[in-house]
Amino acid sequence: EKVEEKVDDLREDLPDLARLDGRAEEHKAREKTVERMLAADYSPREFTLAKPLRDYQRLAADLALARKAILIGDDMGLGKTVQALAILSDPSTRPALVVCPPHMPTQWAEKAAEFCPDLRVHILSRGTPYDLTVGPRGKKVPFPDIIIANYFKIVGWAETLAELVKCVIYDEVQALRHEFDSHGDLTRRYAAAVHLRDSVPYRIGLSGTPVVNYGGEIRSVIGALEADALGTKEEFGREWCKGRSDAKACVADPEALGTHLRAEGLMIRRTKA
Repeated sequence: EKVEEKVDDLREDLPDLARLDGRAEEHKAREKTVERMLAADYSPREFTLAKPLRDYQRLAADLALARKAILIGDDMGLGKTVQALAILSDPSTRPALVVCPPHMPTQWAEKAAEFCPDLRVHILSRGTPYDLTVGPRGKKVPFPDIIIANYFKIVGWAETLAELVKCVIYDEVQALRHEFDSHGDLTRRYAAAVHLRDSVPYRIGLSGTPVVNYGGEIRSVIGALEADALGTKEEFGREWCKGRSDAKACVADPEALGTHLRAEGLMIRRTKA
């Protein structure tokens, strides 16, 4: 009777064990892919843009398409916007949503016209959803390939766009570093990003400075791109912040964390040097 009870207990655990085994195999395959793509002899794919890319820009775009969730943390001036547009040149990523600070939508539209002139671009004009296939004077227009919004507007649009877009790109993604408000609830902006994260296949963050104040902010930034990538607040605190998990948690070994993020393909960062 005890043996039968033990067998029943093991049988109940089988689905969990199978899921753990499956996730472990996914992890190993992902690490191998990242290692192969970051090797010195790897040749990244070509991208069809109006202007040619540099090899390091092609690499970041190629890795982003393979990894599907990544922070491109290159130094300013190395062309993070161009790398993002290379990603959007792949039809599997369109229609796409670009989220940026309030002063940047026009700049993004101009860059898109420069590198991807055949793609249709629309800048959201309101914070609540409206028909994106109705143009000036009520004329019917094709659905845009690239939708550009600032961080304020995604709060009202997230639920609608989650069902429509295949890629979301966050420029200056450090804007998502505040996950919780003073009451411990998800901020509206972060909740919108989570909704998009859980529905959209490709999630890309752009920022040369993803951490503004405290190192623990990186968990929220990465978490907006991939669920549980760095664990819960408590898990991240135990692993990386000497047990501290509040808003002012500091990473004890930033170099080690950076190595971990790169090995997982969660971040790629190049300096001008």
